This record gives sequence, C-alpha cells and structure tokens, in this order.
Amino acid sequence: VTQVAGALLYRFGKTETLFVGGGYSKVGGTLAGAGAEQVSVDRVQVGAGWFLTKNIMFKGEYVNQNYNGYPSANRFAGGNFNGFMLEAALGF
Repeated sequence: VTQVAGALLYRFGKTETLFVGGGYSKVGGTLAGAGAEQVSVDRVQVGAGWFLTKNIMFKGEYVNQNYNGYPSANRFAGGNFNGFMLEAALGF
C-alpha cells in the first residue's frame, strides 16, 4: 500500500484565529482476496474555520472522496462522497 498526502493552512486575523486551507491524499494498493486488482481512494478538501478559543475550533469544508478500481462485487465499487461538512472540535 502506498499513501501520499499534503496539506496547506494559512492563519490570519489580528490574533490568527481564522484560517483557510486545503489538502489532498491518496492511498492505493492491491486489495486482499482480489488477485492483482489495484485499488485507490483519493480525497480533496478545501475549508475555512475559526478558533473560538485556544482549544475550541469550528470549521466548514468541501470534500470530494472517490473509491477507484474496486471490483463490482465490492461495497466500495464506484463509491464517492462529494459535499460539505461542518465540524466543531474541543481539545484538552
């Protein structure tokens, strides 16, 4: 299995509590039990957010994730997620 990933983030504002960013990741390899089938999952995301406090963050992202090369009998064959996500996180 091979994985490649990268992300960029830019923080701004007087106290750098706002941010925009994006990322790309792809993982691929041979699927166990499917012979020499090469499968992969790739994901692109772009988002923006706000650190409300030092340990509370809110963000929105657009995500496009694709499942490629899976055999037709596999539940991931032709799979795709394409849409918006909202997330809030609390860190300790």
